[in-house]
Amino acid sequence: MKISKISVIAVAVIFMATSGTLLLNSSAQGTGANAQTAVPIGSTTQSHVINALSDPTLPSRFPPANFTNPQGSQPPAVPDTTPVVIPITAFGNVSIPNGTWETAILNVTGYDAGTAYDYFNSFNVNGATVWLGVNPEAGSWAVNVNISLFMSFFDGKNSISVSGTTLGLHQNFRGIQYNNYTLLLYPVPAGHSPPTYPSKVISLGKGTNYVNIPTDTVAANVQSIVIDNEFQYTLNPAWAAYTWSLNGTKLADSFIFPWINSGGIDLFSWRPVYPPYMLNHQWNVVNLTDALGMIEGNNVPLQVSGASEGPGIGLFVGNLFLYTQNNVLGAKQLGYGFHEGKLVNVTQTTNGLVNENGNNYSLYNTYRNIFYGGASLIKTKQGSIRVSSFTSMNFTNLQTLPNSVWQNLSQDETTVTHTQTVYNEKEIHGVVMSTTSAVMPVAFDYGAVLNYMYSSGQLSFYNYTSYFENVMEAYNVSTFAVSNVNGHHSMNFASTSNMIYDTNGIFSSVLEFGPGYAVILNVTYTYHDTKKVFTSVNTELSHHGFTTTVWTHKMAALGTDPNLFYVQSTMYQNVITSNTYNHYTDFNGFNRDDR
Repeated sequence: MKISKISVIAVAVIFMATSGTLLLNSSAQGTGANAQTAVPIGSTTQSHVINALSDPTLPSRFPPANFTNPQGSQPPAVPDTTPVVIPITAFGNVSIPNGTWETAILNVTGYDAGTAYDYFNSFNVNGATVWLGVNPEAGSWAVNVNISLFMSFFDGKNSISVSGTTLGLHQNFRGIQYNNYTLLLYPVPAGHSPPTYPSKVISLGKGTNYVNIPTDTVAANVQSIVIDNEFQYTLNPAWAAYTWSLNGTKLADSFIFPWINSGGIDLFSWRPVYPPYMLNHQWNVVNLTDALGMIEGNNVPLQVSGASEGPGIGLFVGNLFLYTQNNVLGAKQLGYGFHEGKLVNVTQTTNGLVNENGNNYSLYNTYRNIFYGGASLIKTKQGSIRVSSFTSMNFTNLQTLPNSVWQNLSQDETTVTHTQTVYNEKEIHGVVMSTTSAVMPVAFDYGAVLNYMYSSGQLSFYNYTSYFENVMEAYNVSTFAVSNVNGHHSMNFASTSNMIYDTNGIFSSVLEFGPGYAVILNVTYTYHDTKKVFTSVNTELSHHGFTTTVWTHKMAALGTDPNLFYVQSTMYQNVITSNTYNHYTDFNGFNRDDR
């Protein structure tokens, strides 16, 4: 029985749109014979990395740290074809060969020396931000990003417009940095069909965005990143999120990931083991297909704002992805609902225990639940597709105060989305269901002593000693999907976990406080030991059997010498392992295991 193309597109799109981080690891983006081949890096970029030891722009008091920051997460899957390599030598219009591409990769490399606190870096194509990250404060680094969701910018095109924060060598706050970008476009393998990617990408900004969503849209989702107060989890209250609305009607909420950018908890603990996704900030994905009947039309006012009772939002980047097909006739809204639970703050005032500004601390144990969901009926020339979803969000932040400088805390942000797609078309019938869970915890036990030394004008100087243990930060996403279409049954489970699971250490320094900032002037003692692990698990089950693949990358580093910039870190564990387990049934009925 022939299955209509539009139904196949909807199956792939709706699953990917609910998969959060897993969106970039979808099997649809690596369809070649060798789909797990790592992206080759270095041949086009490493030759440009400068020797900062001889660079005259480097302040002599900040010698460089000459270690390398490895990419911790799994390399993007690419097909077994030879890519077209396009070095970005200048921002502006860039020529690209006309072709049909299977995968697009952005390779970013850099070198930092000196002091580059929280230096954000981004890359834009045709006005849309395709990558955002924070540079390490020292050493060379590289990151490979799958940007195939933006394939409409590349497929069949002769040029693109690119921009970014920096390109080449630049002076930063108290040092130097070098950034280099390269595009790799992989052709579709011979005999394969191109993957399904969005037909249209619309860049979004904070506030009201007037967008056009045509009636031939079969699926729509938004991806976004919000960067606000790096120490958001220490605020009182710590609640922070942002809301997607249509003419004031709330459609969905998104959590702000508690980023620890260039250290955060401890300014040295991540070096060279940086926090989860620091080099490649992860997109928060919200599937709006269940609201398609509401949002279709011209000049639709899609609004992005801070969630109620929250602090608002700072830096925002986002994109709206539309999947269209000429067999789609429009969508009808069957219902939608949004409920915000009460923001609960349990307040404790620490009378007699003051912070450096002379004020009593107030601690808030914060709780909140949010629920939303809806259903749309998408009409096609072959029949209809019904898409419904339900999302629950849970926020908790528990704070304690062991000293007058900072809190111990344990915060958790959990989002669970259930999606169901029912096909009732001429040649396709069945149901696809998926559940995606995204969990973003951060926790630490932290202590510090801040002793006043002297003041000069608006500046104050302190002896600062901190000690920390049991530090943990993670970004975990998992999706379980079940399909029963035209009598064919299959299941898939995919999970990624990127986490710092243990940090212990102590350091002492001189701290300079100014209006709105603090700068570490020198380090007199330091010791830190940080462990990090990235894990990817994928299991596919059908009537033939199942296949499970596990990919892990474990890293650990120790730093003890304060006489070098900042510390001389030694990576004592940097191990990547990959295992595949197959279990299937032969036609003769016997079971067989292959490892």
